[in-house]
Amino acid sequence: MTRYYFGSLPPGSPKILEAYDRLFSDPPKYIAIDTETYSLSERYLLGIGFATPDDHAFYFTWPDPRLPWHLYMKDMASTRKIYQNAPFDLAWEVLGQFRADIDNIEETT
Repeated sequence: MTRYYFGSLPPGSPKILEAYDRLFSDPPKYIAIDTETYSLSERYLLGIGFATPDDHAFYFTWPDPRLPWHLYMKDMASTRKIYQNAPFDLAWEVLGQFRADIDNIEETT
């Protein structure tokens, strides 16, 4: 259950935690989402990564209680979700079982 950060801040910066906290206090208008599974045929969730417009990206191994699930849910209509392969990521075996938003999304392909 490890959380990783990629972005404009240097490793170990205390501002990384501030960027994470803002996901809850001031959710981004857009997030780019990608899921990791065992394979295309074995869709068991291994982790979820997402990036925000302000150059912060996080990756959470599955399961991690610190994952900001609210960003993926229908309840967070103010955050537009962007996927590379939405039908795969939103399938029941991946994010579909967790009530992931299927309406307020964009597809990059």
